[in-house]
Amino acid sequence: MSGATMGTSYTIKAYVRFPWVKPDLKPVVEARLAALNLVFSTYDPDSEVSVFNQLSAGVEQAVSTDFVTVFQASQKYHALSGGVFDPTVGPLLRMYGFGAGGRVTLLGPGDLALSVVRRLVGLEKVVLKDGYIHKLTDDVELDFSSIAKGYAVDEVSALLDEQGILHYYVEIGGELNVAGGKANGQAWRLGINTPSSGASPEAVLSTVAIENGALATSGTYRQVQHLLDGEVSHLIHPKTGKASVSDLVSVTVLAPSCMDADAMATFLVLMLIDEGLALVNGLEGVEALFIQSLKPGFQVIKSKHWPGP
Repeated sequence: MSGATMGTSYTIKAYVRFPWVKPDLKPVVEARLAALNLVFSTYDPDSEVSVFNQLSAGVEQAVSTDFVTVFQASQKYHALSGGVFDPTVGPLLRMYGFGAGGRVTLLGPGDLALSVVRRLVGLEKVVLKDGYIHKLTDDVELDFSSIAKGYAVDEVSALLDEQGILHYYVEIGGELNVAGGKANGQAWRLGINTPSSGASPEAVLSTVAIENGALATSGTYRQVQHLLDGEVSHLIHPKTGKASVSDLVSVTVLAPSCMDADAMATFLVLMLIDEGLALVNGLEGVEALFIQSLKPGFQVIKSKHWPGP
């Protein structure tokens, strides 16, 4: 089954033991996805995150369990990445024309403008305590677009687990989770896109075969703006305010949960390859594939236990 959610699409493939008693999963899945949109959508003015973004400093807001789970995971990866993963980066994104409220621009922001807006960025400016959240500085915002799709994949996967489904594939906007291999005993073979803005979704640079696990990719080629002085990526470094211009164009992360894979792919693509590779190689159960742009073509660099050759 498939449909639309979170500004993108979802696809689910599930094998059931007795097809004649196949459960009607789509209403349950779509109800869960709709509930998550009411928490995380920056395009819905009534969502929990949108309401928070409109609050003044010091005003407390009660938040849901979903919000708390994703916020606390964001704090974990903010610390692990040395502040590179930061869901308060929204005001910087808008300066380049990305995100809700972003305006297309031909001139990128100057250093002075960036220095002013960077004062609004920093996850330490948001406090969560006992199910209530507040900001320490006016105009601080949260945007969980770099982790919420992964969380949604995990939540849909949990629904399938509850139905006793052993073999499935769940994908939302390119982030995915698989379980049990295929019903015929084969592993799920997953493609990693060629990291080029002109490549079709079917253009695959590499593949990986796994039975269980989550996969997420972040790439500088996925969303771009064309400025007068060149092309910029939607991946903004929160410490400098600069759009990514590195030759590291894509990172794919394999992890036990899709929320973890989603968040890690987001910050690894903003780090130096050697730095990111060392970090991944020091983590249990996490692997990554880095794609570096060379002239001509690409170079693929894998963590030490990446599946396959």
